[in-house]
Amino acid sequence: MKSSHQVNHFEVNWATPLLIMALASTFIIIVQVVFEDLLQDWGFTMKGKDIIVDEDLPPFLEAVGLRQADEIVMEAQNCKFNYGFEIHDPRIVEKLDYTVMPKKQI
Repeated sequence: MKSSHQVNHFEVNWATPLLIMALASTFIIIVQVVFEDLLQDWGFTMKGKDIIVDEDLPPFLEAVGLRQADEIVMEAQNCKFNYGFEIHDPRIVEKLDYTVMPKKQI
């Protein structure tokens, strides 16, 4: 007896978005399982892994250049006076306003 199931016939209907999302999710899961080590090396991971960071960086306020400090200060002043809100912490802006030439820049 011939069944009425047709595999070779595809019809776009209300379930098509669900099918597309299910196929995409299955593909992503398979890629994450098969290429887990490679994705971790590239930085695409959902697991907790210690990232090796260069710890020899100076503090931000001591290493920011004069141009960058001036840009941040002028941006903060522009937003405060023209639009009435502060986008940066006023204490940081005040410290950056009195910045001197850094010994070691980032």
